[in-house]
Amino acid sequence: MNWEIGHKSYMWLIAIHESFDLLDDGNRNFDIILSPEEQQVEDLNEDVNNNSSGKELMHKSMLNEEWINELIMPPYFYSGLNLSLDNQGLHFLEFFEMKVSKLITVGPQSSNYLLKTFIPLAVSSEPIQYALASWGGMFVDGKRNIHNYQVYMVKASKLLLMNYDMSTALSKNDFFVVLGFFLIAMSIEICSGDVSRWKSFLEQCKNLIIRQGGIIKILHDFQFSNDIKWMISNLQFHDILSSDTYLHGSILMDEYKTVFRTGKLLETDNYGIDPFQGCNQPIYLLLGDIASENIIIKQKNKQLQADLYKLRDDKSNKPTSFESCNSFNSKLRITYYEYVNSRVKYLREQVEKCQPHDLRLSQDLSQNELDAHLDLFELIKYSCELLLLQMEMVPPSSYKVQTILMYSLVKIDRIVDTRMIPCLGFPLLMCGMVAYKEEDQEYMRKQIEKLMKTYCVGNMEKIYCIIKEAWKKNTDGNFCFDWAEIATEKGWLLFSC
Repeated sequence: MNWEIGHKSYMWLIAIHESFDLLDDGNRNFDIILSPEEQQVEDLNEDVNNNSSGKELMHKSMLNEEWINELIMPPYFYSGLNLSLDNQGLHFLEFFEMKVSKLITVGPQSSNYLLKTFIPLAVSSEPIQYALASWGGMFVDGKRNIHNYQVYMVKASKLLLMNYDMSTALSKNDFFVVLGFFLIAMSIEICSGDVSRWKSFLEQCKNLIIRQGGIIKILHDFQFSNDIKWMISNLQFHDILSSDTYLHGSILMDEYKTVFRTGKLLETDNYGIDPFQGCNQPIYLLLGDIASENIIIKQKNKQLQADLYKLRDDKSNKPTSFESCNSFNSKLRITYYEYVNSRVKYLREQVEKCQPHDLRLSQDLSQNELDAHLDLFELIKYSCELLLLQMEMVPPSSYKVQTILMYSLVKIDRIVDTRMIPCLGFPLLMCGMVAYKEEDQEYMRKQIEKLMKTYCVGNMEKIYCIIKEAWKKNTDGNFCFDWAEIATEKGWLLFSC
């Protein structure tokens, strides 16, 4: 391990509790939509807390025994474990399991690795215990509680420093804990509405992966367990959808494509439906390809403008070279335009051919849930098409862009009342960039504000701010705006989901 990098990670963690900003804790009610089965479990847990008789508990548990058996660890079981958390911390941990873990995921409980991986890890790791308690404590009062979140997150960070020496190479087990901690910390910051610190945790994850030998080696080290698949998938999801990766690329993109696209990593060993990505990983990976190509196109455009400027300067200094300069000007532009057309055409074909992961792998979805997952997949495909049109500099006012926007808004209307809402951020951003008409903006405003009443995650507020900023800039639909560049102008590193 590179000592300098490890030392920087170590010193960075020491200062983490000093870097928390005060956030607007809002006044939203925390109203999570529970399924009938989940409500039964809620009622069961209330009975346990009220010392109901064993017969009553048995009767209620039989109402949906299969669903209850899917729970990783019933909340009332925590008190019997030797955890270092105080009573409040245990309550926050329970709240994370029963509420927060459902709020931010789109998959069924049977493949909710947020619980299946992190809860068992918390039993043996104090930093993970406190980090998950921090996550639960953030929302437990019905709104984002910054005090609860900070107290337990600072404790988690200190415990990580005390128990794990990141100035030396990590053992296999220590690596698993530290990677898990950084992934949790990153997600907590995103939920809080942070637009800077979360990126530091993302970078820590990538540095750990690289120092450990890369994704493929790590998968072999952990024998391709579903737990390590989830952690790598979690990292890939947040990496691809970050504004920094969108603008500058990711050093892990090739490895993501190797293990997930070529190796079909999430389609083996009964992994199930990914809790964050649902069936959409194929289109998210393609979004990574589009973002990478967008970076190349912008670089080529910058070089083209520099070359054309030099030609204009040559023409003014050497009038006799006017015709040759014009000819060269045309050749440069044709070369650039042909490159853009060919690459966008190829990527558009890939988007059209892209298929979701097979939802039949999960037996836990109703027909309505299956439809919602597929609607979300189609919506993300529309979002990719809007991005490709933006790369071609097609203005939002064009019929082509407006048609895709209308299709997208129909899908959003079908999804906004389902559990797919955690994945609506990126589609909303792309629609927001092209919704220049007042009636479309008003429709989007109502849908977003409706969504935020039940999905009170701070990152969605930041996404809404970017959308409203685009509306201010583009009153006539004649300009193409880039959500990531708007975020950069505001000094934000934004997670777009």
